[in-house]
Amino acid sequence: MKKFFLSLLLFLSLISFNLYADSQQTSSLTAQNVINRVQYNLNASSDSFYTTAEMLDWVNQGILDIVVRSKCLQSSFEKDLAADTYEYDVSSDFDYIEITNVIYKDTNDVWIGLVKTTPENLSLGMENFPKFWYDNNAGSKVIIFPTVTSITGSPSILIFYTVKPTPITVGNINVTSISLPSKYDQSLIYYVTCKALERDRRNSSEMYNKYLESLMLKKEESK
Repeated sequence: MKKFFLSLLLFLSLISFNLYADSQQTSSLTAQNVINRVQYNLNASSDSFYTTAEMLDWVNQGILDIVVRSKCLQSSFEKDLAADTYEYDVSSDFDYIEITNVIYKDTNDVWIGLVKTTPENLSLGMENFPKFWYDNNAGSKVIIFPTVTSITGSPSILIFYTVKPTPITVGNINVTSISLPSKYDQSLIYYVTCKALERDRRNSSEMYNKYLESLMLKKEESK
């Protein structure tokens, strides 16, 4: 039993290293802080050319873009399994951009990583437990194969996913800290600045390149 728990801890530590390699220290900036810095950099602090609503929209776009590219926000959800059931609706369980890994946990708490595949590549061997997984194009269901044929105990799947950030509203512009790790603060400022330059019909390619370069640097730092 002791050996099993040591193996499980090692397994979980490897998953955590791969999924949570980025520093998860949350940013202390609010959306208004980001907007203020962008307006200052563009020497536009005292005019109303850029409205609060459109700048907040760029902040939310930037947060989402950074999460999609970096997968810096990760979480997990455990879903109980039912006998002879392939599809599991997760639309009301969590809001996600991408499911990254699925692990099967049997009734004896043995953990088995499932292989991501597509419907046309499914194969059935001698297994009497799930081996494959995929999610449907609508982004609301996780499919496992083969199914669990009978239920004794509490078998489940542990679903790891990239979190879809909740948009910041105008009412929380000065209250809610942005959901990104703090290491992406400057990347977000670059993104919003780029959008502001486009709005002013100015060349934004240099700023966009800075944005992309900053993300690549963050990716290298996390290795």
